Amino acid sequence: MSRAVKLWWTLVMVFVAACGSGTQSSPVLPTPTQAEVIPSTGSQFGGDAQVPLQNRPAFPGDYCDGANRPGPAEPPAPFLYQPFEGSFTEDSWAAQMDHDQPVYRQNGVIATLGESLRYDVSGPGLAGGTKVYGTSGNQWFEPGVSYASVIQQGYHILAYQSRSFETYLYYDGHDGHDFAIAGKALAAAGGRVVFKGDYGNALGRVVEIYHPQGYLTRYAHLASFDSGIEVGTQAIAGQPIGTIGGSAVVGGKLTDDYWGPHLHFSVFRWTGGEWHITDPFGWDPWAGPDQQSNLEKQREDPLLRCNGEVSYNLWAGGWPQPVTKTVAVTPFYPPQDRYIGGWLGEEAETKAPETQPVPLTIHGVNYKTKDVGEGWIEGKLHLGFENTSDEPLPPLCLIFDKERAEMGGWSRGCPEDSILIEEVYVETAEGKTYPAEVSPPAIEIGDLALNLPVLPHVPFRHIEIIMGYVFDTVQFRFAQAAHPTALVLKGPIEFRVDLTNVPPTLPQPDFSHATVEPISELTKEPLLKPGGNVQGTFAGFCVHKYFPGFYQDGIALPYTLVNPNSLDKEPYEMHFSHAIYYPGGLLRYFIDFTDATFNIGPGQTEQGQILLFDADADPDNDEILESEDSVRASHLFVFTEDGRATVYELDCSDEQ
Repeated sequence: MSRAVKLWWTLVMVFVAACGSGTQSSPVLPTPTQAEVIPSTGSQFGGDAQVPLQNRPAFPGDYCDGANRPGPAEPPAPFLYQPFEGSFTEDSWAAQMDHDQPVYRQNGVIATLGESLRYDVSGPGLAGGTKVYGTSGNQWFEPGVSYASVIQQGYHILAYQSRSFETYLYYDGHDGHDFAIAGKALAAAGGRVVFKGDYGNALGRVVEIYHPQGYLTRYAHLASFDSGIEVGTQAIAGQPIGTIGGSAVVGGKLTDDYWGPHLHFSVFRWTGGEWHITDPFGWDPWAGPDQQSNLEKQREDPLLRCNGEVSYNLWAGGWPQPVTKTVAVTPFYPPQDRYIGGWLGEEAETKAPETQPVPLTIHGVNYKTKDVGEGWIEGKLHLGFENTSDEPLPPLCLIFDKERAEMGGWSRGCPEDSILIEEVYVETAEGKTYPAEVSPPAIEIGDLALNLPVLPHVPFRHIEIIMGYVFDTVQFRFAQAAHPTALVLKGPIEFRVDLTNVPPTLPQPDFSHATVEPISELTKEPLLKPGGNVQGTFAGFCVHKYFPGFYQDGIALPYTLVNPNSLDKEPYEMHFSHAIYYPGGLLRYFIDFTDATFNIGPGQTEQGQILLFDADADPDNDEILESEDSVRASHLFVFTEDGRATVYELDCSDEQ
């Protein structure tokens, strides 16, 4: 192939011949009993008339791909009404939606209604205890039981209960809202029934209704369906569609009363090409004080990092209420002063999960000093980071100077629960402190854009390359008579870095918690986004070579593309989203191209290669390593959807 795509994103990465977008593997679930192709409904929203109903919303995990699409430009007109009979009270709202990653996978972060909670995976559970829910059953764990031990027992959906045993629960990965109420489930708005049946999974009996506004509502765990509710029939707002229950499919069999009776309610928005999960309550219902500031707040929705969605309040009247005003209801709209620390109606001391230390160690590397005259010594230290737990750590940001980070765009995309460092200084043996400055003012740990986590026990250095120079440094001055002993990064979480014995490089990674495969096994990794006819495979070997066009050494991963269609060209999108680890501790990331589509001619076979450039080790330039020679990549990490990684050892031959 003659075509080449050149990408600069903290590092030059080249995909010779093509680059492509990624997809994520979905959980293995039985096929729904209802047909996948849904009858048309006449007037549709976006695209051609039949498009929105050709594909139903994906299973959890498929609609959280890390792409940063903008979501709806303007807030939609509210159109939903209360999806159940009776009153909407504090007791009936049993669980909210996780805006961080609504994929039914535990990742340690729960973001819901303007708040984010983060827990210590290896530390004890929340005060009051932890209740876990899974298809293998439910169980209550006392406060002293760590989340790590819970996860090891096979529970991946965690629900957190407050210390006073309030009914509000927050599920890690929950993709909707639970209403613990008996009686009838009601259509939240007018529309056409597009699904009635069971999903073959924990949702049990499900009804889905497509609304002409371009949204789809899902009602799950039903005990039964109401007569007249069939695929293709028209439902009106407030119409009974089924009886609320606790159904689920367990061991391939539809089972009633598996869960406690409740309605699971989810909302999806049609984007013109696919369904995106969204939250009908919006991201922060209490944001203000005016409409403009409210809209700006909504656009901070963490769901943007998941699938590009921005959640807006879709409830007619601003909060769930019956479609008919003749029904006696108890108005319920929680005021902001009752929403404390992520818990509705809870005391402030339950904010502990937000301030618990993350299992992150900061290493000092390659410490240098020089005499700058007038009694001063200038110190320069590179920073390295390590996740010291045995589980992947969700990506986060360390923000050292909030104002400079925001002005320069360094903190763009950082989650709200990023660690804000309030002060950075150096302590000396003489009891003196000197201020220090970190460059850049915000450092991303992991990869937020791709939802790539921090792997366990793999020390690395974050890199920001500006005009060829690498920034991950701390600089400070101290008196010639002083002896620096520690760098202190002080905030809600305090980090200390020993300055008395700083190594030249980071510790070697510990792969005992990872699966390490030879490069020949790379053939098992998907190269193309599913859906096309083009076949793409890796060769299963790698070659270390010199690339004249870039004046660099690197590693080539050869691949082959085949178009089996001998009459027409075929489009394809490539997908290879992962991180590369270099000796010396540099992590560099590939980017998923979500809009890059290429073509291959009829019946053609084309050869290409993905290039992994060596680390530039010129000490006079970016001071990555104290060597005049470049350093080869030693391992390749390929991530799965739940943040796990397969490690491939890059045992490559030299080009002859």
